[in-house]
Amino acid sequence: MTILEFNSSLQRVQDQDIYPEIPTDTPLTLAPEGLDASLVYVKRPGLQWYDDMIGTNHLPKAVLDETIVMEQISQSPHQNIIRYYGCRVRRGYITSIVLERLDQTLSQFASTSDFQQLDKVKFFESLKSAVEHLHTLGLAHNDINPDNIMVKNGSPVLIDFDSCQPFGKRLQSLGTEGWYEKLFYTSEKEHDIYSLGKL
Repeated sequence: MTILEFNSSLQRVQDQDIYPEIPTDTPLTLAPEGLDASLVYVKRPGLQWYDDMIGTNHLPKAVLDETIVMEQISQSPHQNIIRYYGCRVRRGYITSIVLERLDQTLSQFASTSDFQQLDKVKFFESLKSAVEHLHTLGLAHNDINPDNIMVKNGSPVLIDFDSCQPFGKRLQSLGTEGWYEKLFYTSEKEHDIYSLGKL
């Protein structure tokens, strides 16, 4: 395939199909310009579902929901929850959220020799502390699993808050198969307690 053929097969995606409008009732933290790209992770809408979700507000709502949750958490940070730098906006839409970049998930770390030396009790207690902190904010993560836990200097850092919502709120995205007791559609702290028990 030539570049010309490739380019001719591309189609424009409309902003409103994937990005939420900037809310007028919620103050947002704008991510600083000039952050070192090697130290941050810029999370954008997942386009893998675009064809299935076109005509719905699923993708924009997912971005907005996660942004609002990260804004709430950033007002009461915890050392074992991923650092939120803010969001990026363009043409009146939230286009991404900017987070601390970490390199290794718990799944990856578990297959290294360093895992044998890890103080697993301390690690788990730190993770539990992060989850309990979310619960004091009235939030449940709803997708705790080894791929959503990063390892930083031997400590856990909880990531991926696209399923994190206030207790009782209906969810757009469910947890990871094998890490929940039964299918669920609302945010509940019991989901987190079950996942912690599996770890």
